[in-house]
Amino acid sequence: MRIFLHFIPFLLVLAVAGTATAGNPGLHLRENVVVTSKYVKLGDLFENAGKYASIAVFRAPDPGKSGFVRTDRIAAAARRHGLIWQNPDNIPRVNVARDSRLIRPERITASIQKEAARVLGISTADRESLRLRFNTLPKPLHLPLESGAGKLKVARMELDEKTGHFTATLDVGSVAVSARDLTFTGQVARMVEIPVPGHAIKRGQIIESGDIEWRRFDAASLPAKPVRKVESIIGMAARNRLQPGRPLQTRDIGPPNLVMRNKSVTIIYRQPGMILSTRGKALASGSKGQTVAVLNARSRRIIEAVVIAPQTVTPILAGSRPAALVAKRN
Repeated sequence: MRIFLHFIPFLLVLAVAGTATAGNPGLHLRENVVVTSKYVKLGDLFENAGKYASIAVFRAPDPGKSGFVRTDRIAAAARRHGLIWQNPDNIPRVNVARDSRLIRPERITASIQKEAARVLGISTADRESLRLRFNTLPKPLHLPLESGAGKLKVARMELDEKTGHFTATLDVGSVAVSARDLTFTGQVARMVEIPVPGHAIKRGQIIESGDIEWRRFDAASLPAKPVRKVESIIGMAARNRLQPGRPLQTRDIGPPNLVMRNKSVTIIYRQPGMILSTRGKALASGSKGQTVAVLNARSRRIIEAVVIAPQTVTPILAGSRPAALVAKRN
């Protein structure tokens, strides 16, 4: 938005003694002007303004803003103080920008984050685990140069530790910025980094290191008992289809099945000095240490057996004799 510059009330203008001259051929109007104070002076507008240079004639834009002033108004303001300029180059207007001391949004965020960490008792090393969600995102703050402002600190911080909602008011050392522009509200979230599937994983698939990536989550949004260690995932099997980027719970993974339903297995019975073995068919899938039902191919009886290795089980014998198995001497 372009801003029209306004005359300064007459009493605020510094008067210069002297009478109007017929013109000053050494005067040269600048078409683009950058000022550092809240007033635009004749010396800002003209080169070679001489004794008139310090006379303030217009109010400057706000810090960091720009505007323009028509040259007929410039000529009138100069004439009022005895400086005659006739616009020999027919310049229509002059653009005026006001320099500022800039405070970037990143600096605002960092200051509030630092104070939130202090309130929550979080160490400097863990400060980056905090993420701020603003109700209205901070915008760049342009402070007047002449105030010497620019020091930034949190003057007041209200933080609900249960909900994370905060209200922070900043102090930038300048009265030129309204309290409304220095007050920010939002929510603080404690972030944690956990391993998650990097892509979809099929049910029953053995999870390898290349299937996992690390992502940051709001700790409050995590499901109950999320898996936090990658060592607890690698080598496990998916108990259902796993979605990419979604935190895992302990119920989502488990030891891989070493015995598959309706697949052939070796049944091994061990006793001192003897190993007996035969073939059978698993009636259920199972991982190491699980008990599954197995159909003994020789006796056609269904027995309970413990999975001990891939496609291998050992029967749970309850008074039955191992004679039905094919013996193998050591």
